[in-house]
Amino acid sequence: PNLRVDVFLVTSFRENVVRVKNGPFYSARGDAVAFVIKGDEAEARQVRFGVSNFDYVEILSGIEPGEEVIISDTESYRGQLKLAVYN
Repeated sequence: PNLRVDVFLVTSFRENVVRVKNGPFYSARGDAVAFVIKGDEAEARQVRFGVSNFDYVEILSGIEPGEEVIISDTESYRGQLKLAVYN
């Protein structure tokens, strides 16, 4: 009695997809701008999202496997084509 358990159901499964960690950059709209890191810059890319869960977001186009993506909230940089990245 009085015990609770979280249950996550798998309703579909896809193989060989590009995915990134879910974060504030993602909105469930389908298309958005994401920043991809290239050296000391991050370039804006139009990205098309697919399905998502609590952990990951499927990328249908705009990001290739192995590319680094900024998953933080970048709304304040809307309209920028490139950002400087400092380590």
